[in-house]
Amino acid sequence: MSIHIDIPSAKAANEQLPAIVRQVTNAKDTLSKTRISIDAGVLECSNLRTRLKNVQINIEAVESDLVLLHRTITQNIAIYEENEIRLESQAQNLTNKLGE
Repeated sequence: MSIHIDIPSAKAANEQLPAIVRQVTNAKDTLSKTRISIDAGVLECSNLRTRLKNVQINIEAVESDLVLLHRTITQNIAIYEENEIRLESQAQNLTNKLGE
């Protein structure tokens, strides 16, 4: 059994995550600015203040999860590459010993 991971594709996909995080951050900032600019009386209608705050909390959670995902993928790719190099070296050493 073998497991092969397309490292270049994984890296390429992972490199897109910071831009996505920036978009989420921009959405969060826009929501915050919008919430601040709304009249207090309007915010109290239909519990708008609480609903906007809940949306902001959800966006912050998504932002945090994306940052964690990016960091985890980066670390796992590095570990995978290190293990792949180590295993290839061990396989080459074994082949050399068997050939002696």
